[in-house]
This record gives sequence, C-alpha cells and structure tokens, in this order.
Amino acid sequence: MATDDLDFRLATAEDAIPLERLINTAFLADKTTQVFLTDDRNVNVIDVPTIIAKIKQPDCAVLTVADRSTGSLVAHGSVRKLDDGRAWFGMLAVDIGCQNRGLGSKVLAWAEQYAYREWGSLGWSSTL
Repeated sequence: MATDDLDFRLATAEDAIPLERLINTAFLADKTTQVFLTDDRNVNVIDVPTIIAKIKQPDCAVLTVADRSTGSLVAHGSVRKLDDGRAWFGMLAVDIGCQNRGLGSKVLAWAEQYAYREWGSLGWSSTL
C-alpha cells in the first residue's frame, strides 16, 4: 500500500467504534507469543469509552491511518507526552489484511515526527 493511498490523521470521537474493532481484531489475530490475549477470544484490548477518553486527553494523540479509496481505518497508534520530555508510543495495530507491508513502520515514524513537532520530544519510549 503506497503512502499516497493513505490518510494519516488524528482520530476523532467518530473513529472510536471502527478503532475499537481494528485494535481488538489486530491484537487477537496476532499469532506471536508477544500478545498475551491469543488464548482468550472474549477479551477486548480496548473499548470505545477508553478510546474517546484518550482522544480527549491533551497529552495524548490517537493516530489513525485510513485507506483513501475506501475510507476504512487500516492502522492505529497512540502517542503520549511524558513528564520527562520524552514521548511514549503504544497500541500499534494494523488491519490484518494490511499487515507485513511496512505500514506499522510508517505509523511509528509518523508518531515520532508528531511527538517531536507538537511537543518537542527528543526521547522515545514504546510498548509494542
């Protein structure tokens, strides 16, 4: 998927339902040992109220990537400003149909640029 086909933007409250679906599906579909939820399909990683709360936090940015041709959300990442001047990145989720194409790396790079541009963050902490 070429970058020109993607819309990188901050999430809005209207994105909460599709983001919940994207994040939970991506995490539950992960077959690696790095995701601790693969054995319990009834557990959600995140819910709509939590997503909306994160969107409203001034020290947080909920990042989304949409496919321009369909408008569907295909990736997500969250970045948070830390008290020590660094930024934290986590909750990377890529639609299972778009995985293994470098999209996660693009989200991570965009998050890093966002944190530097908006908060002046020079250091980085992450949970992937």
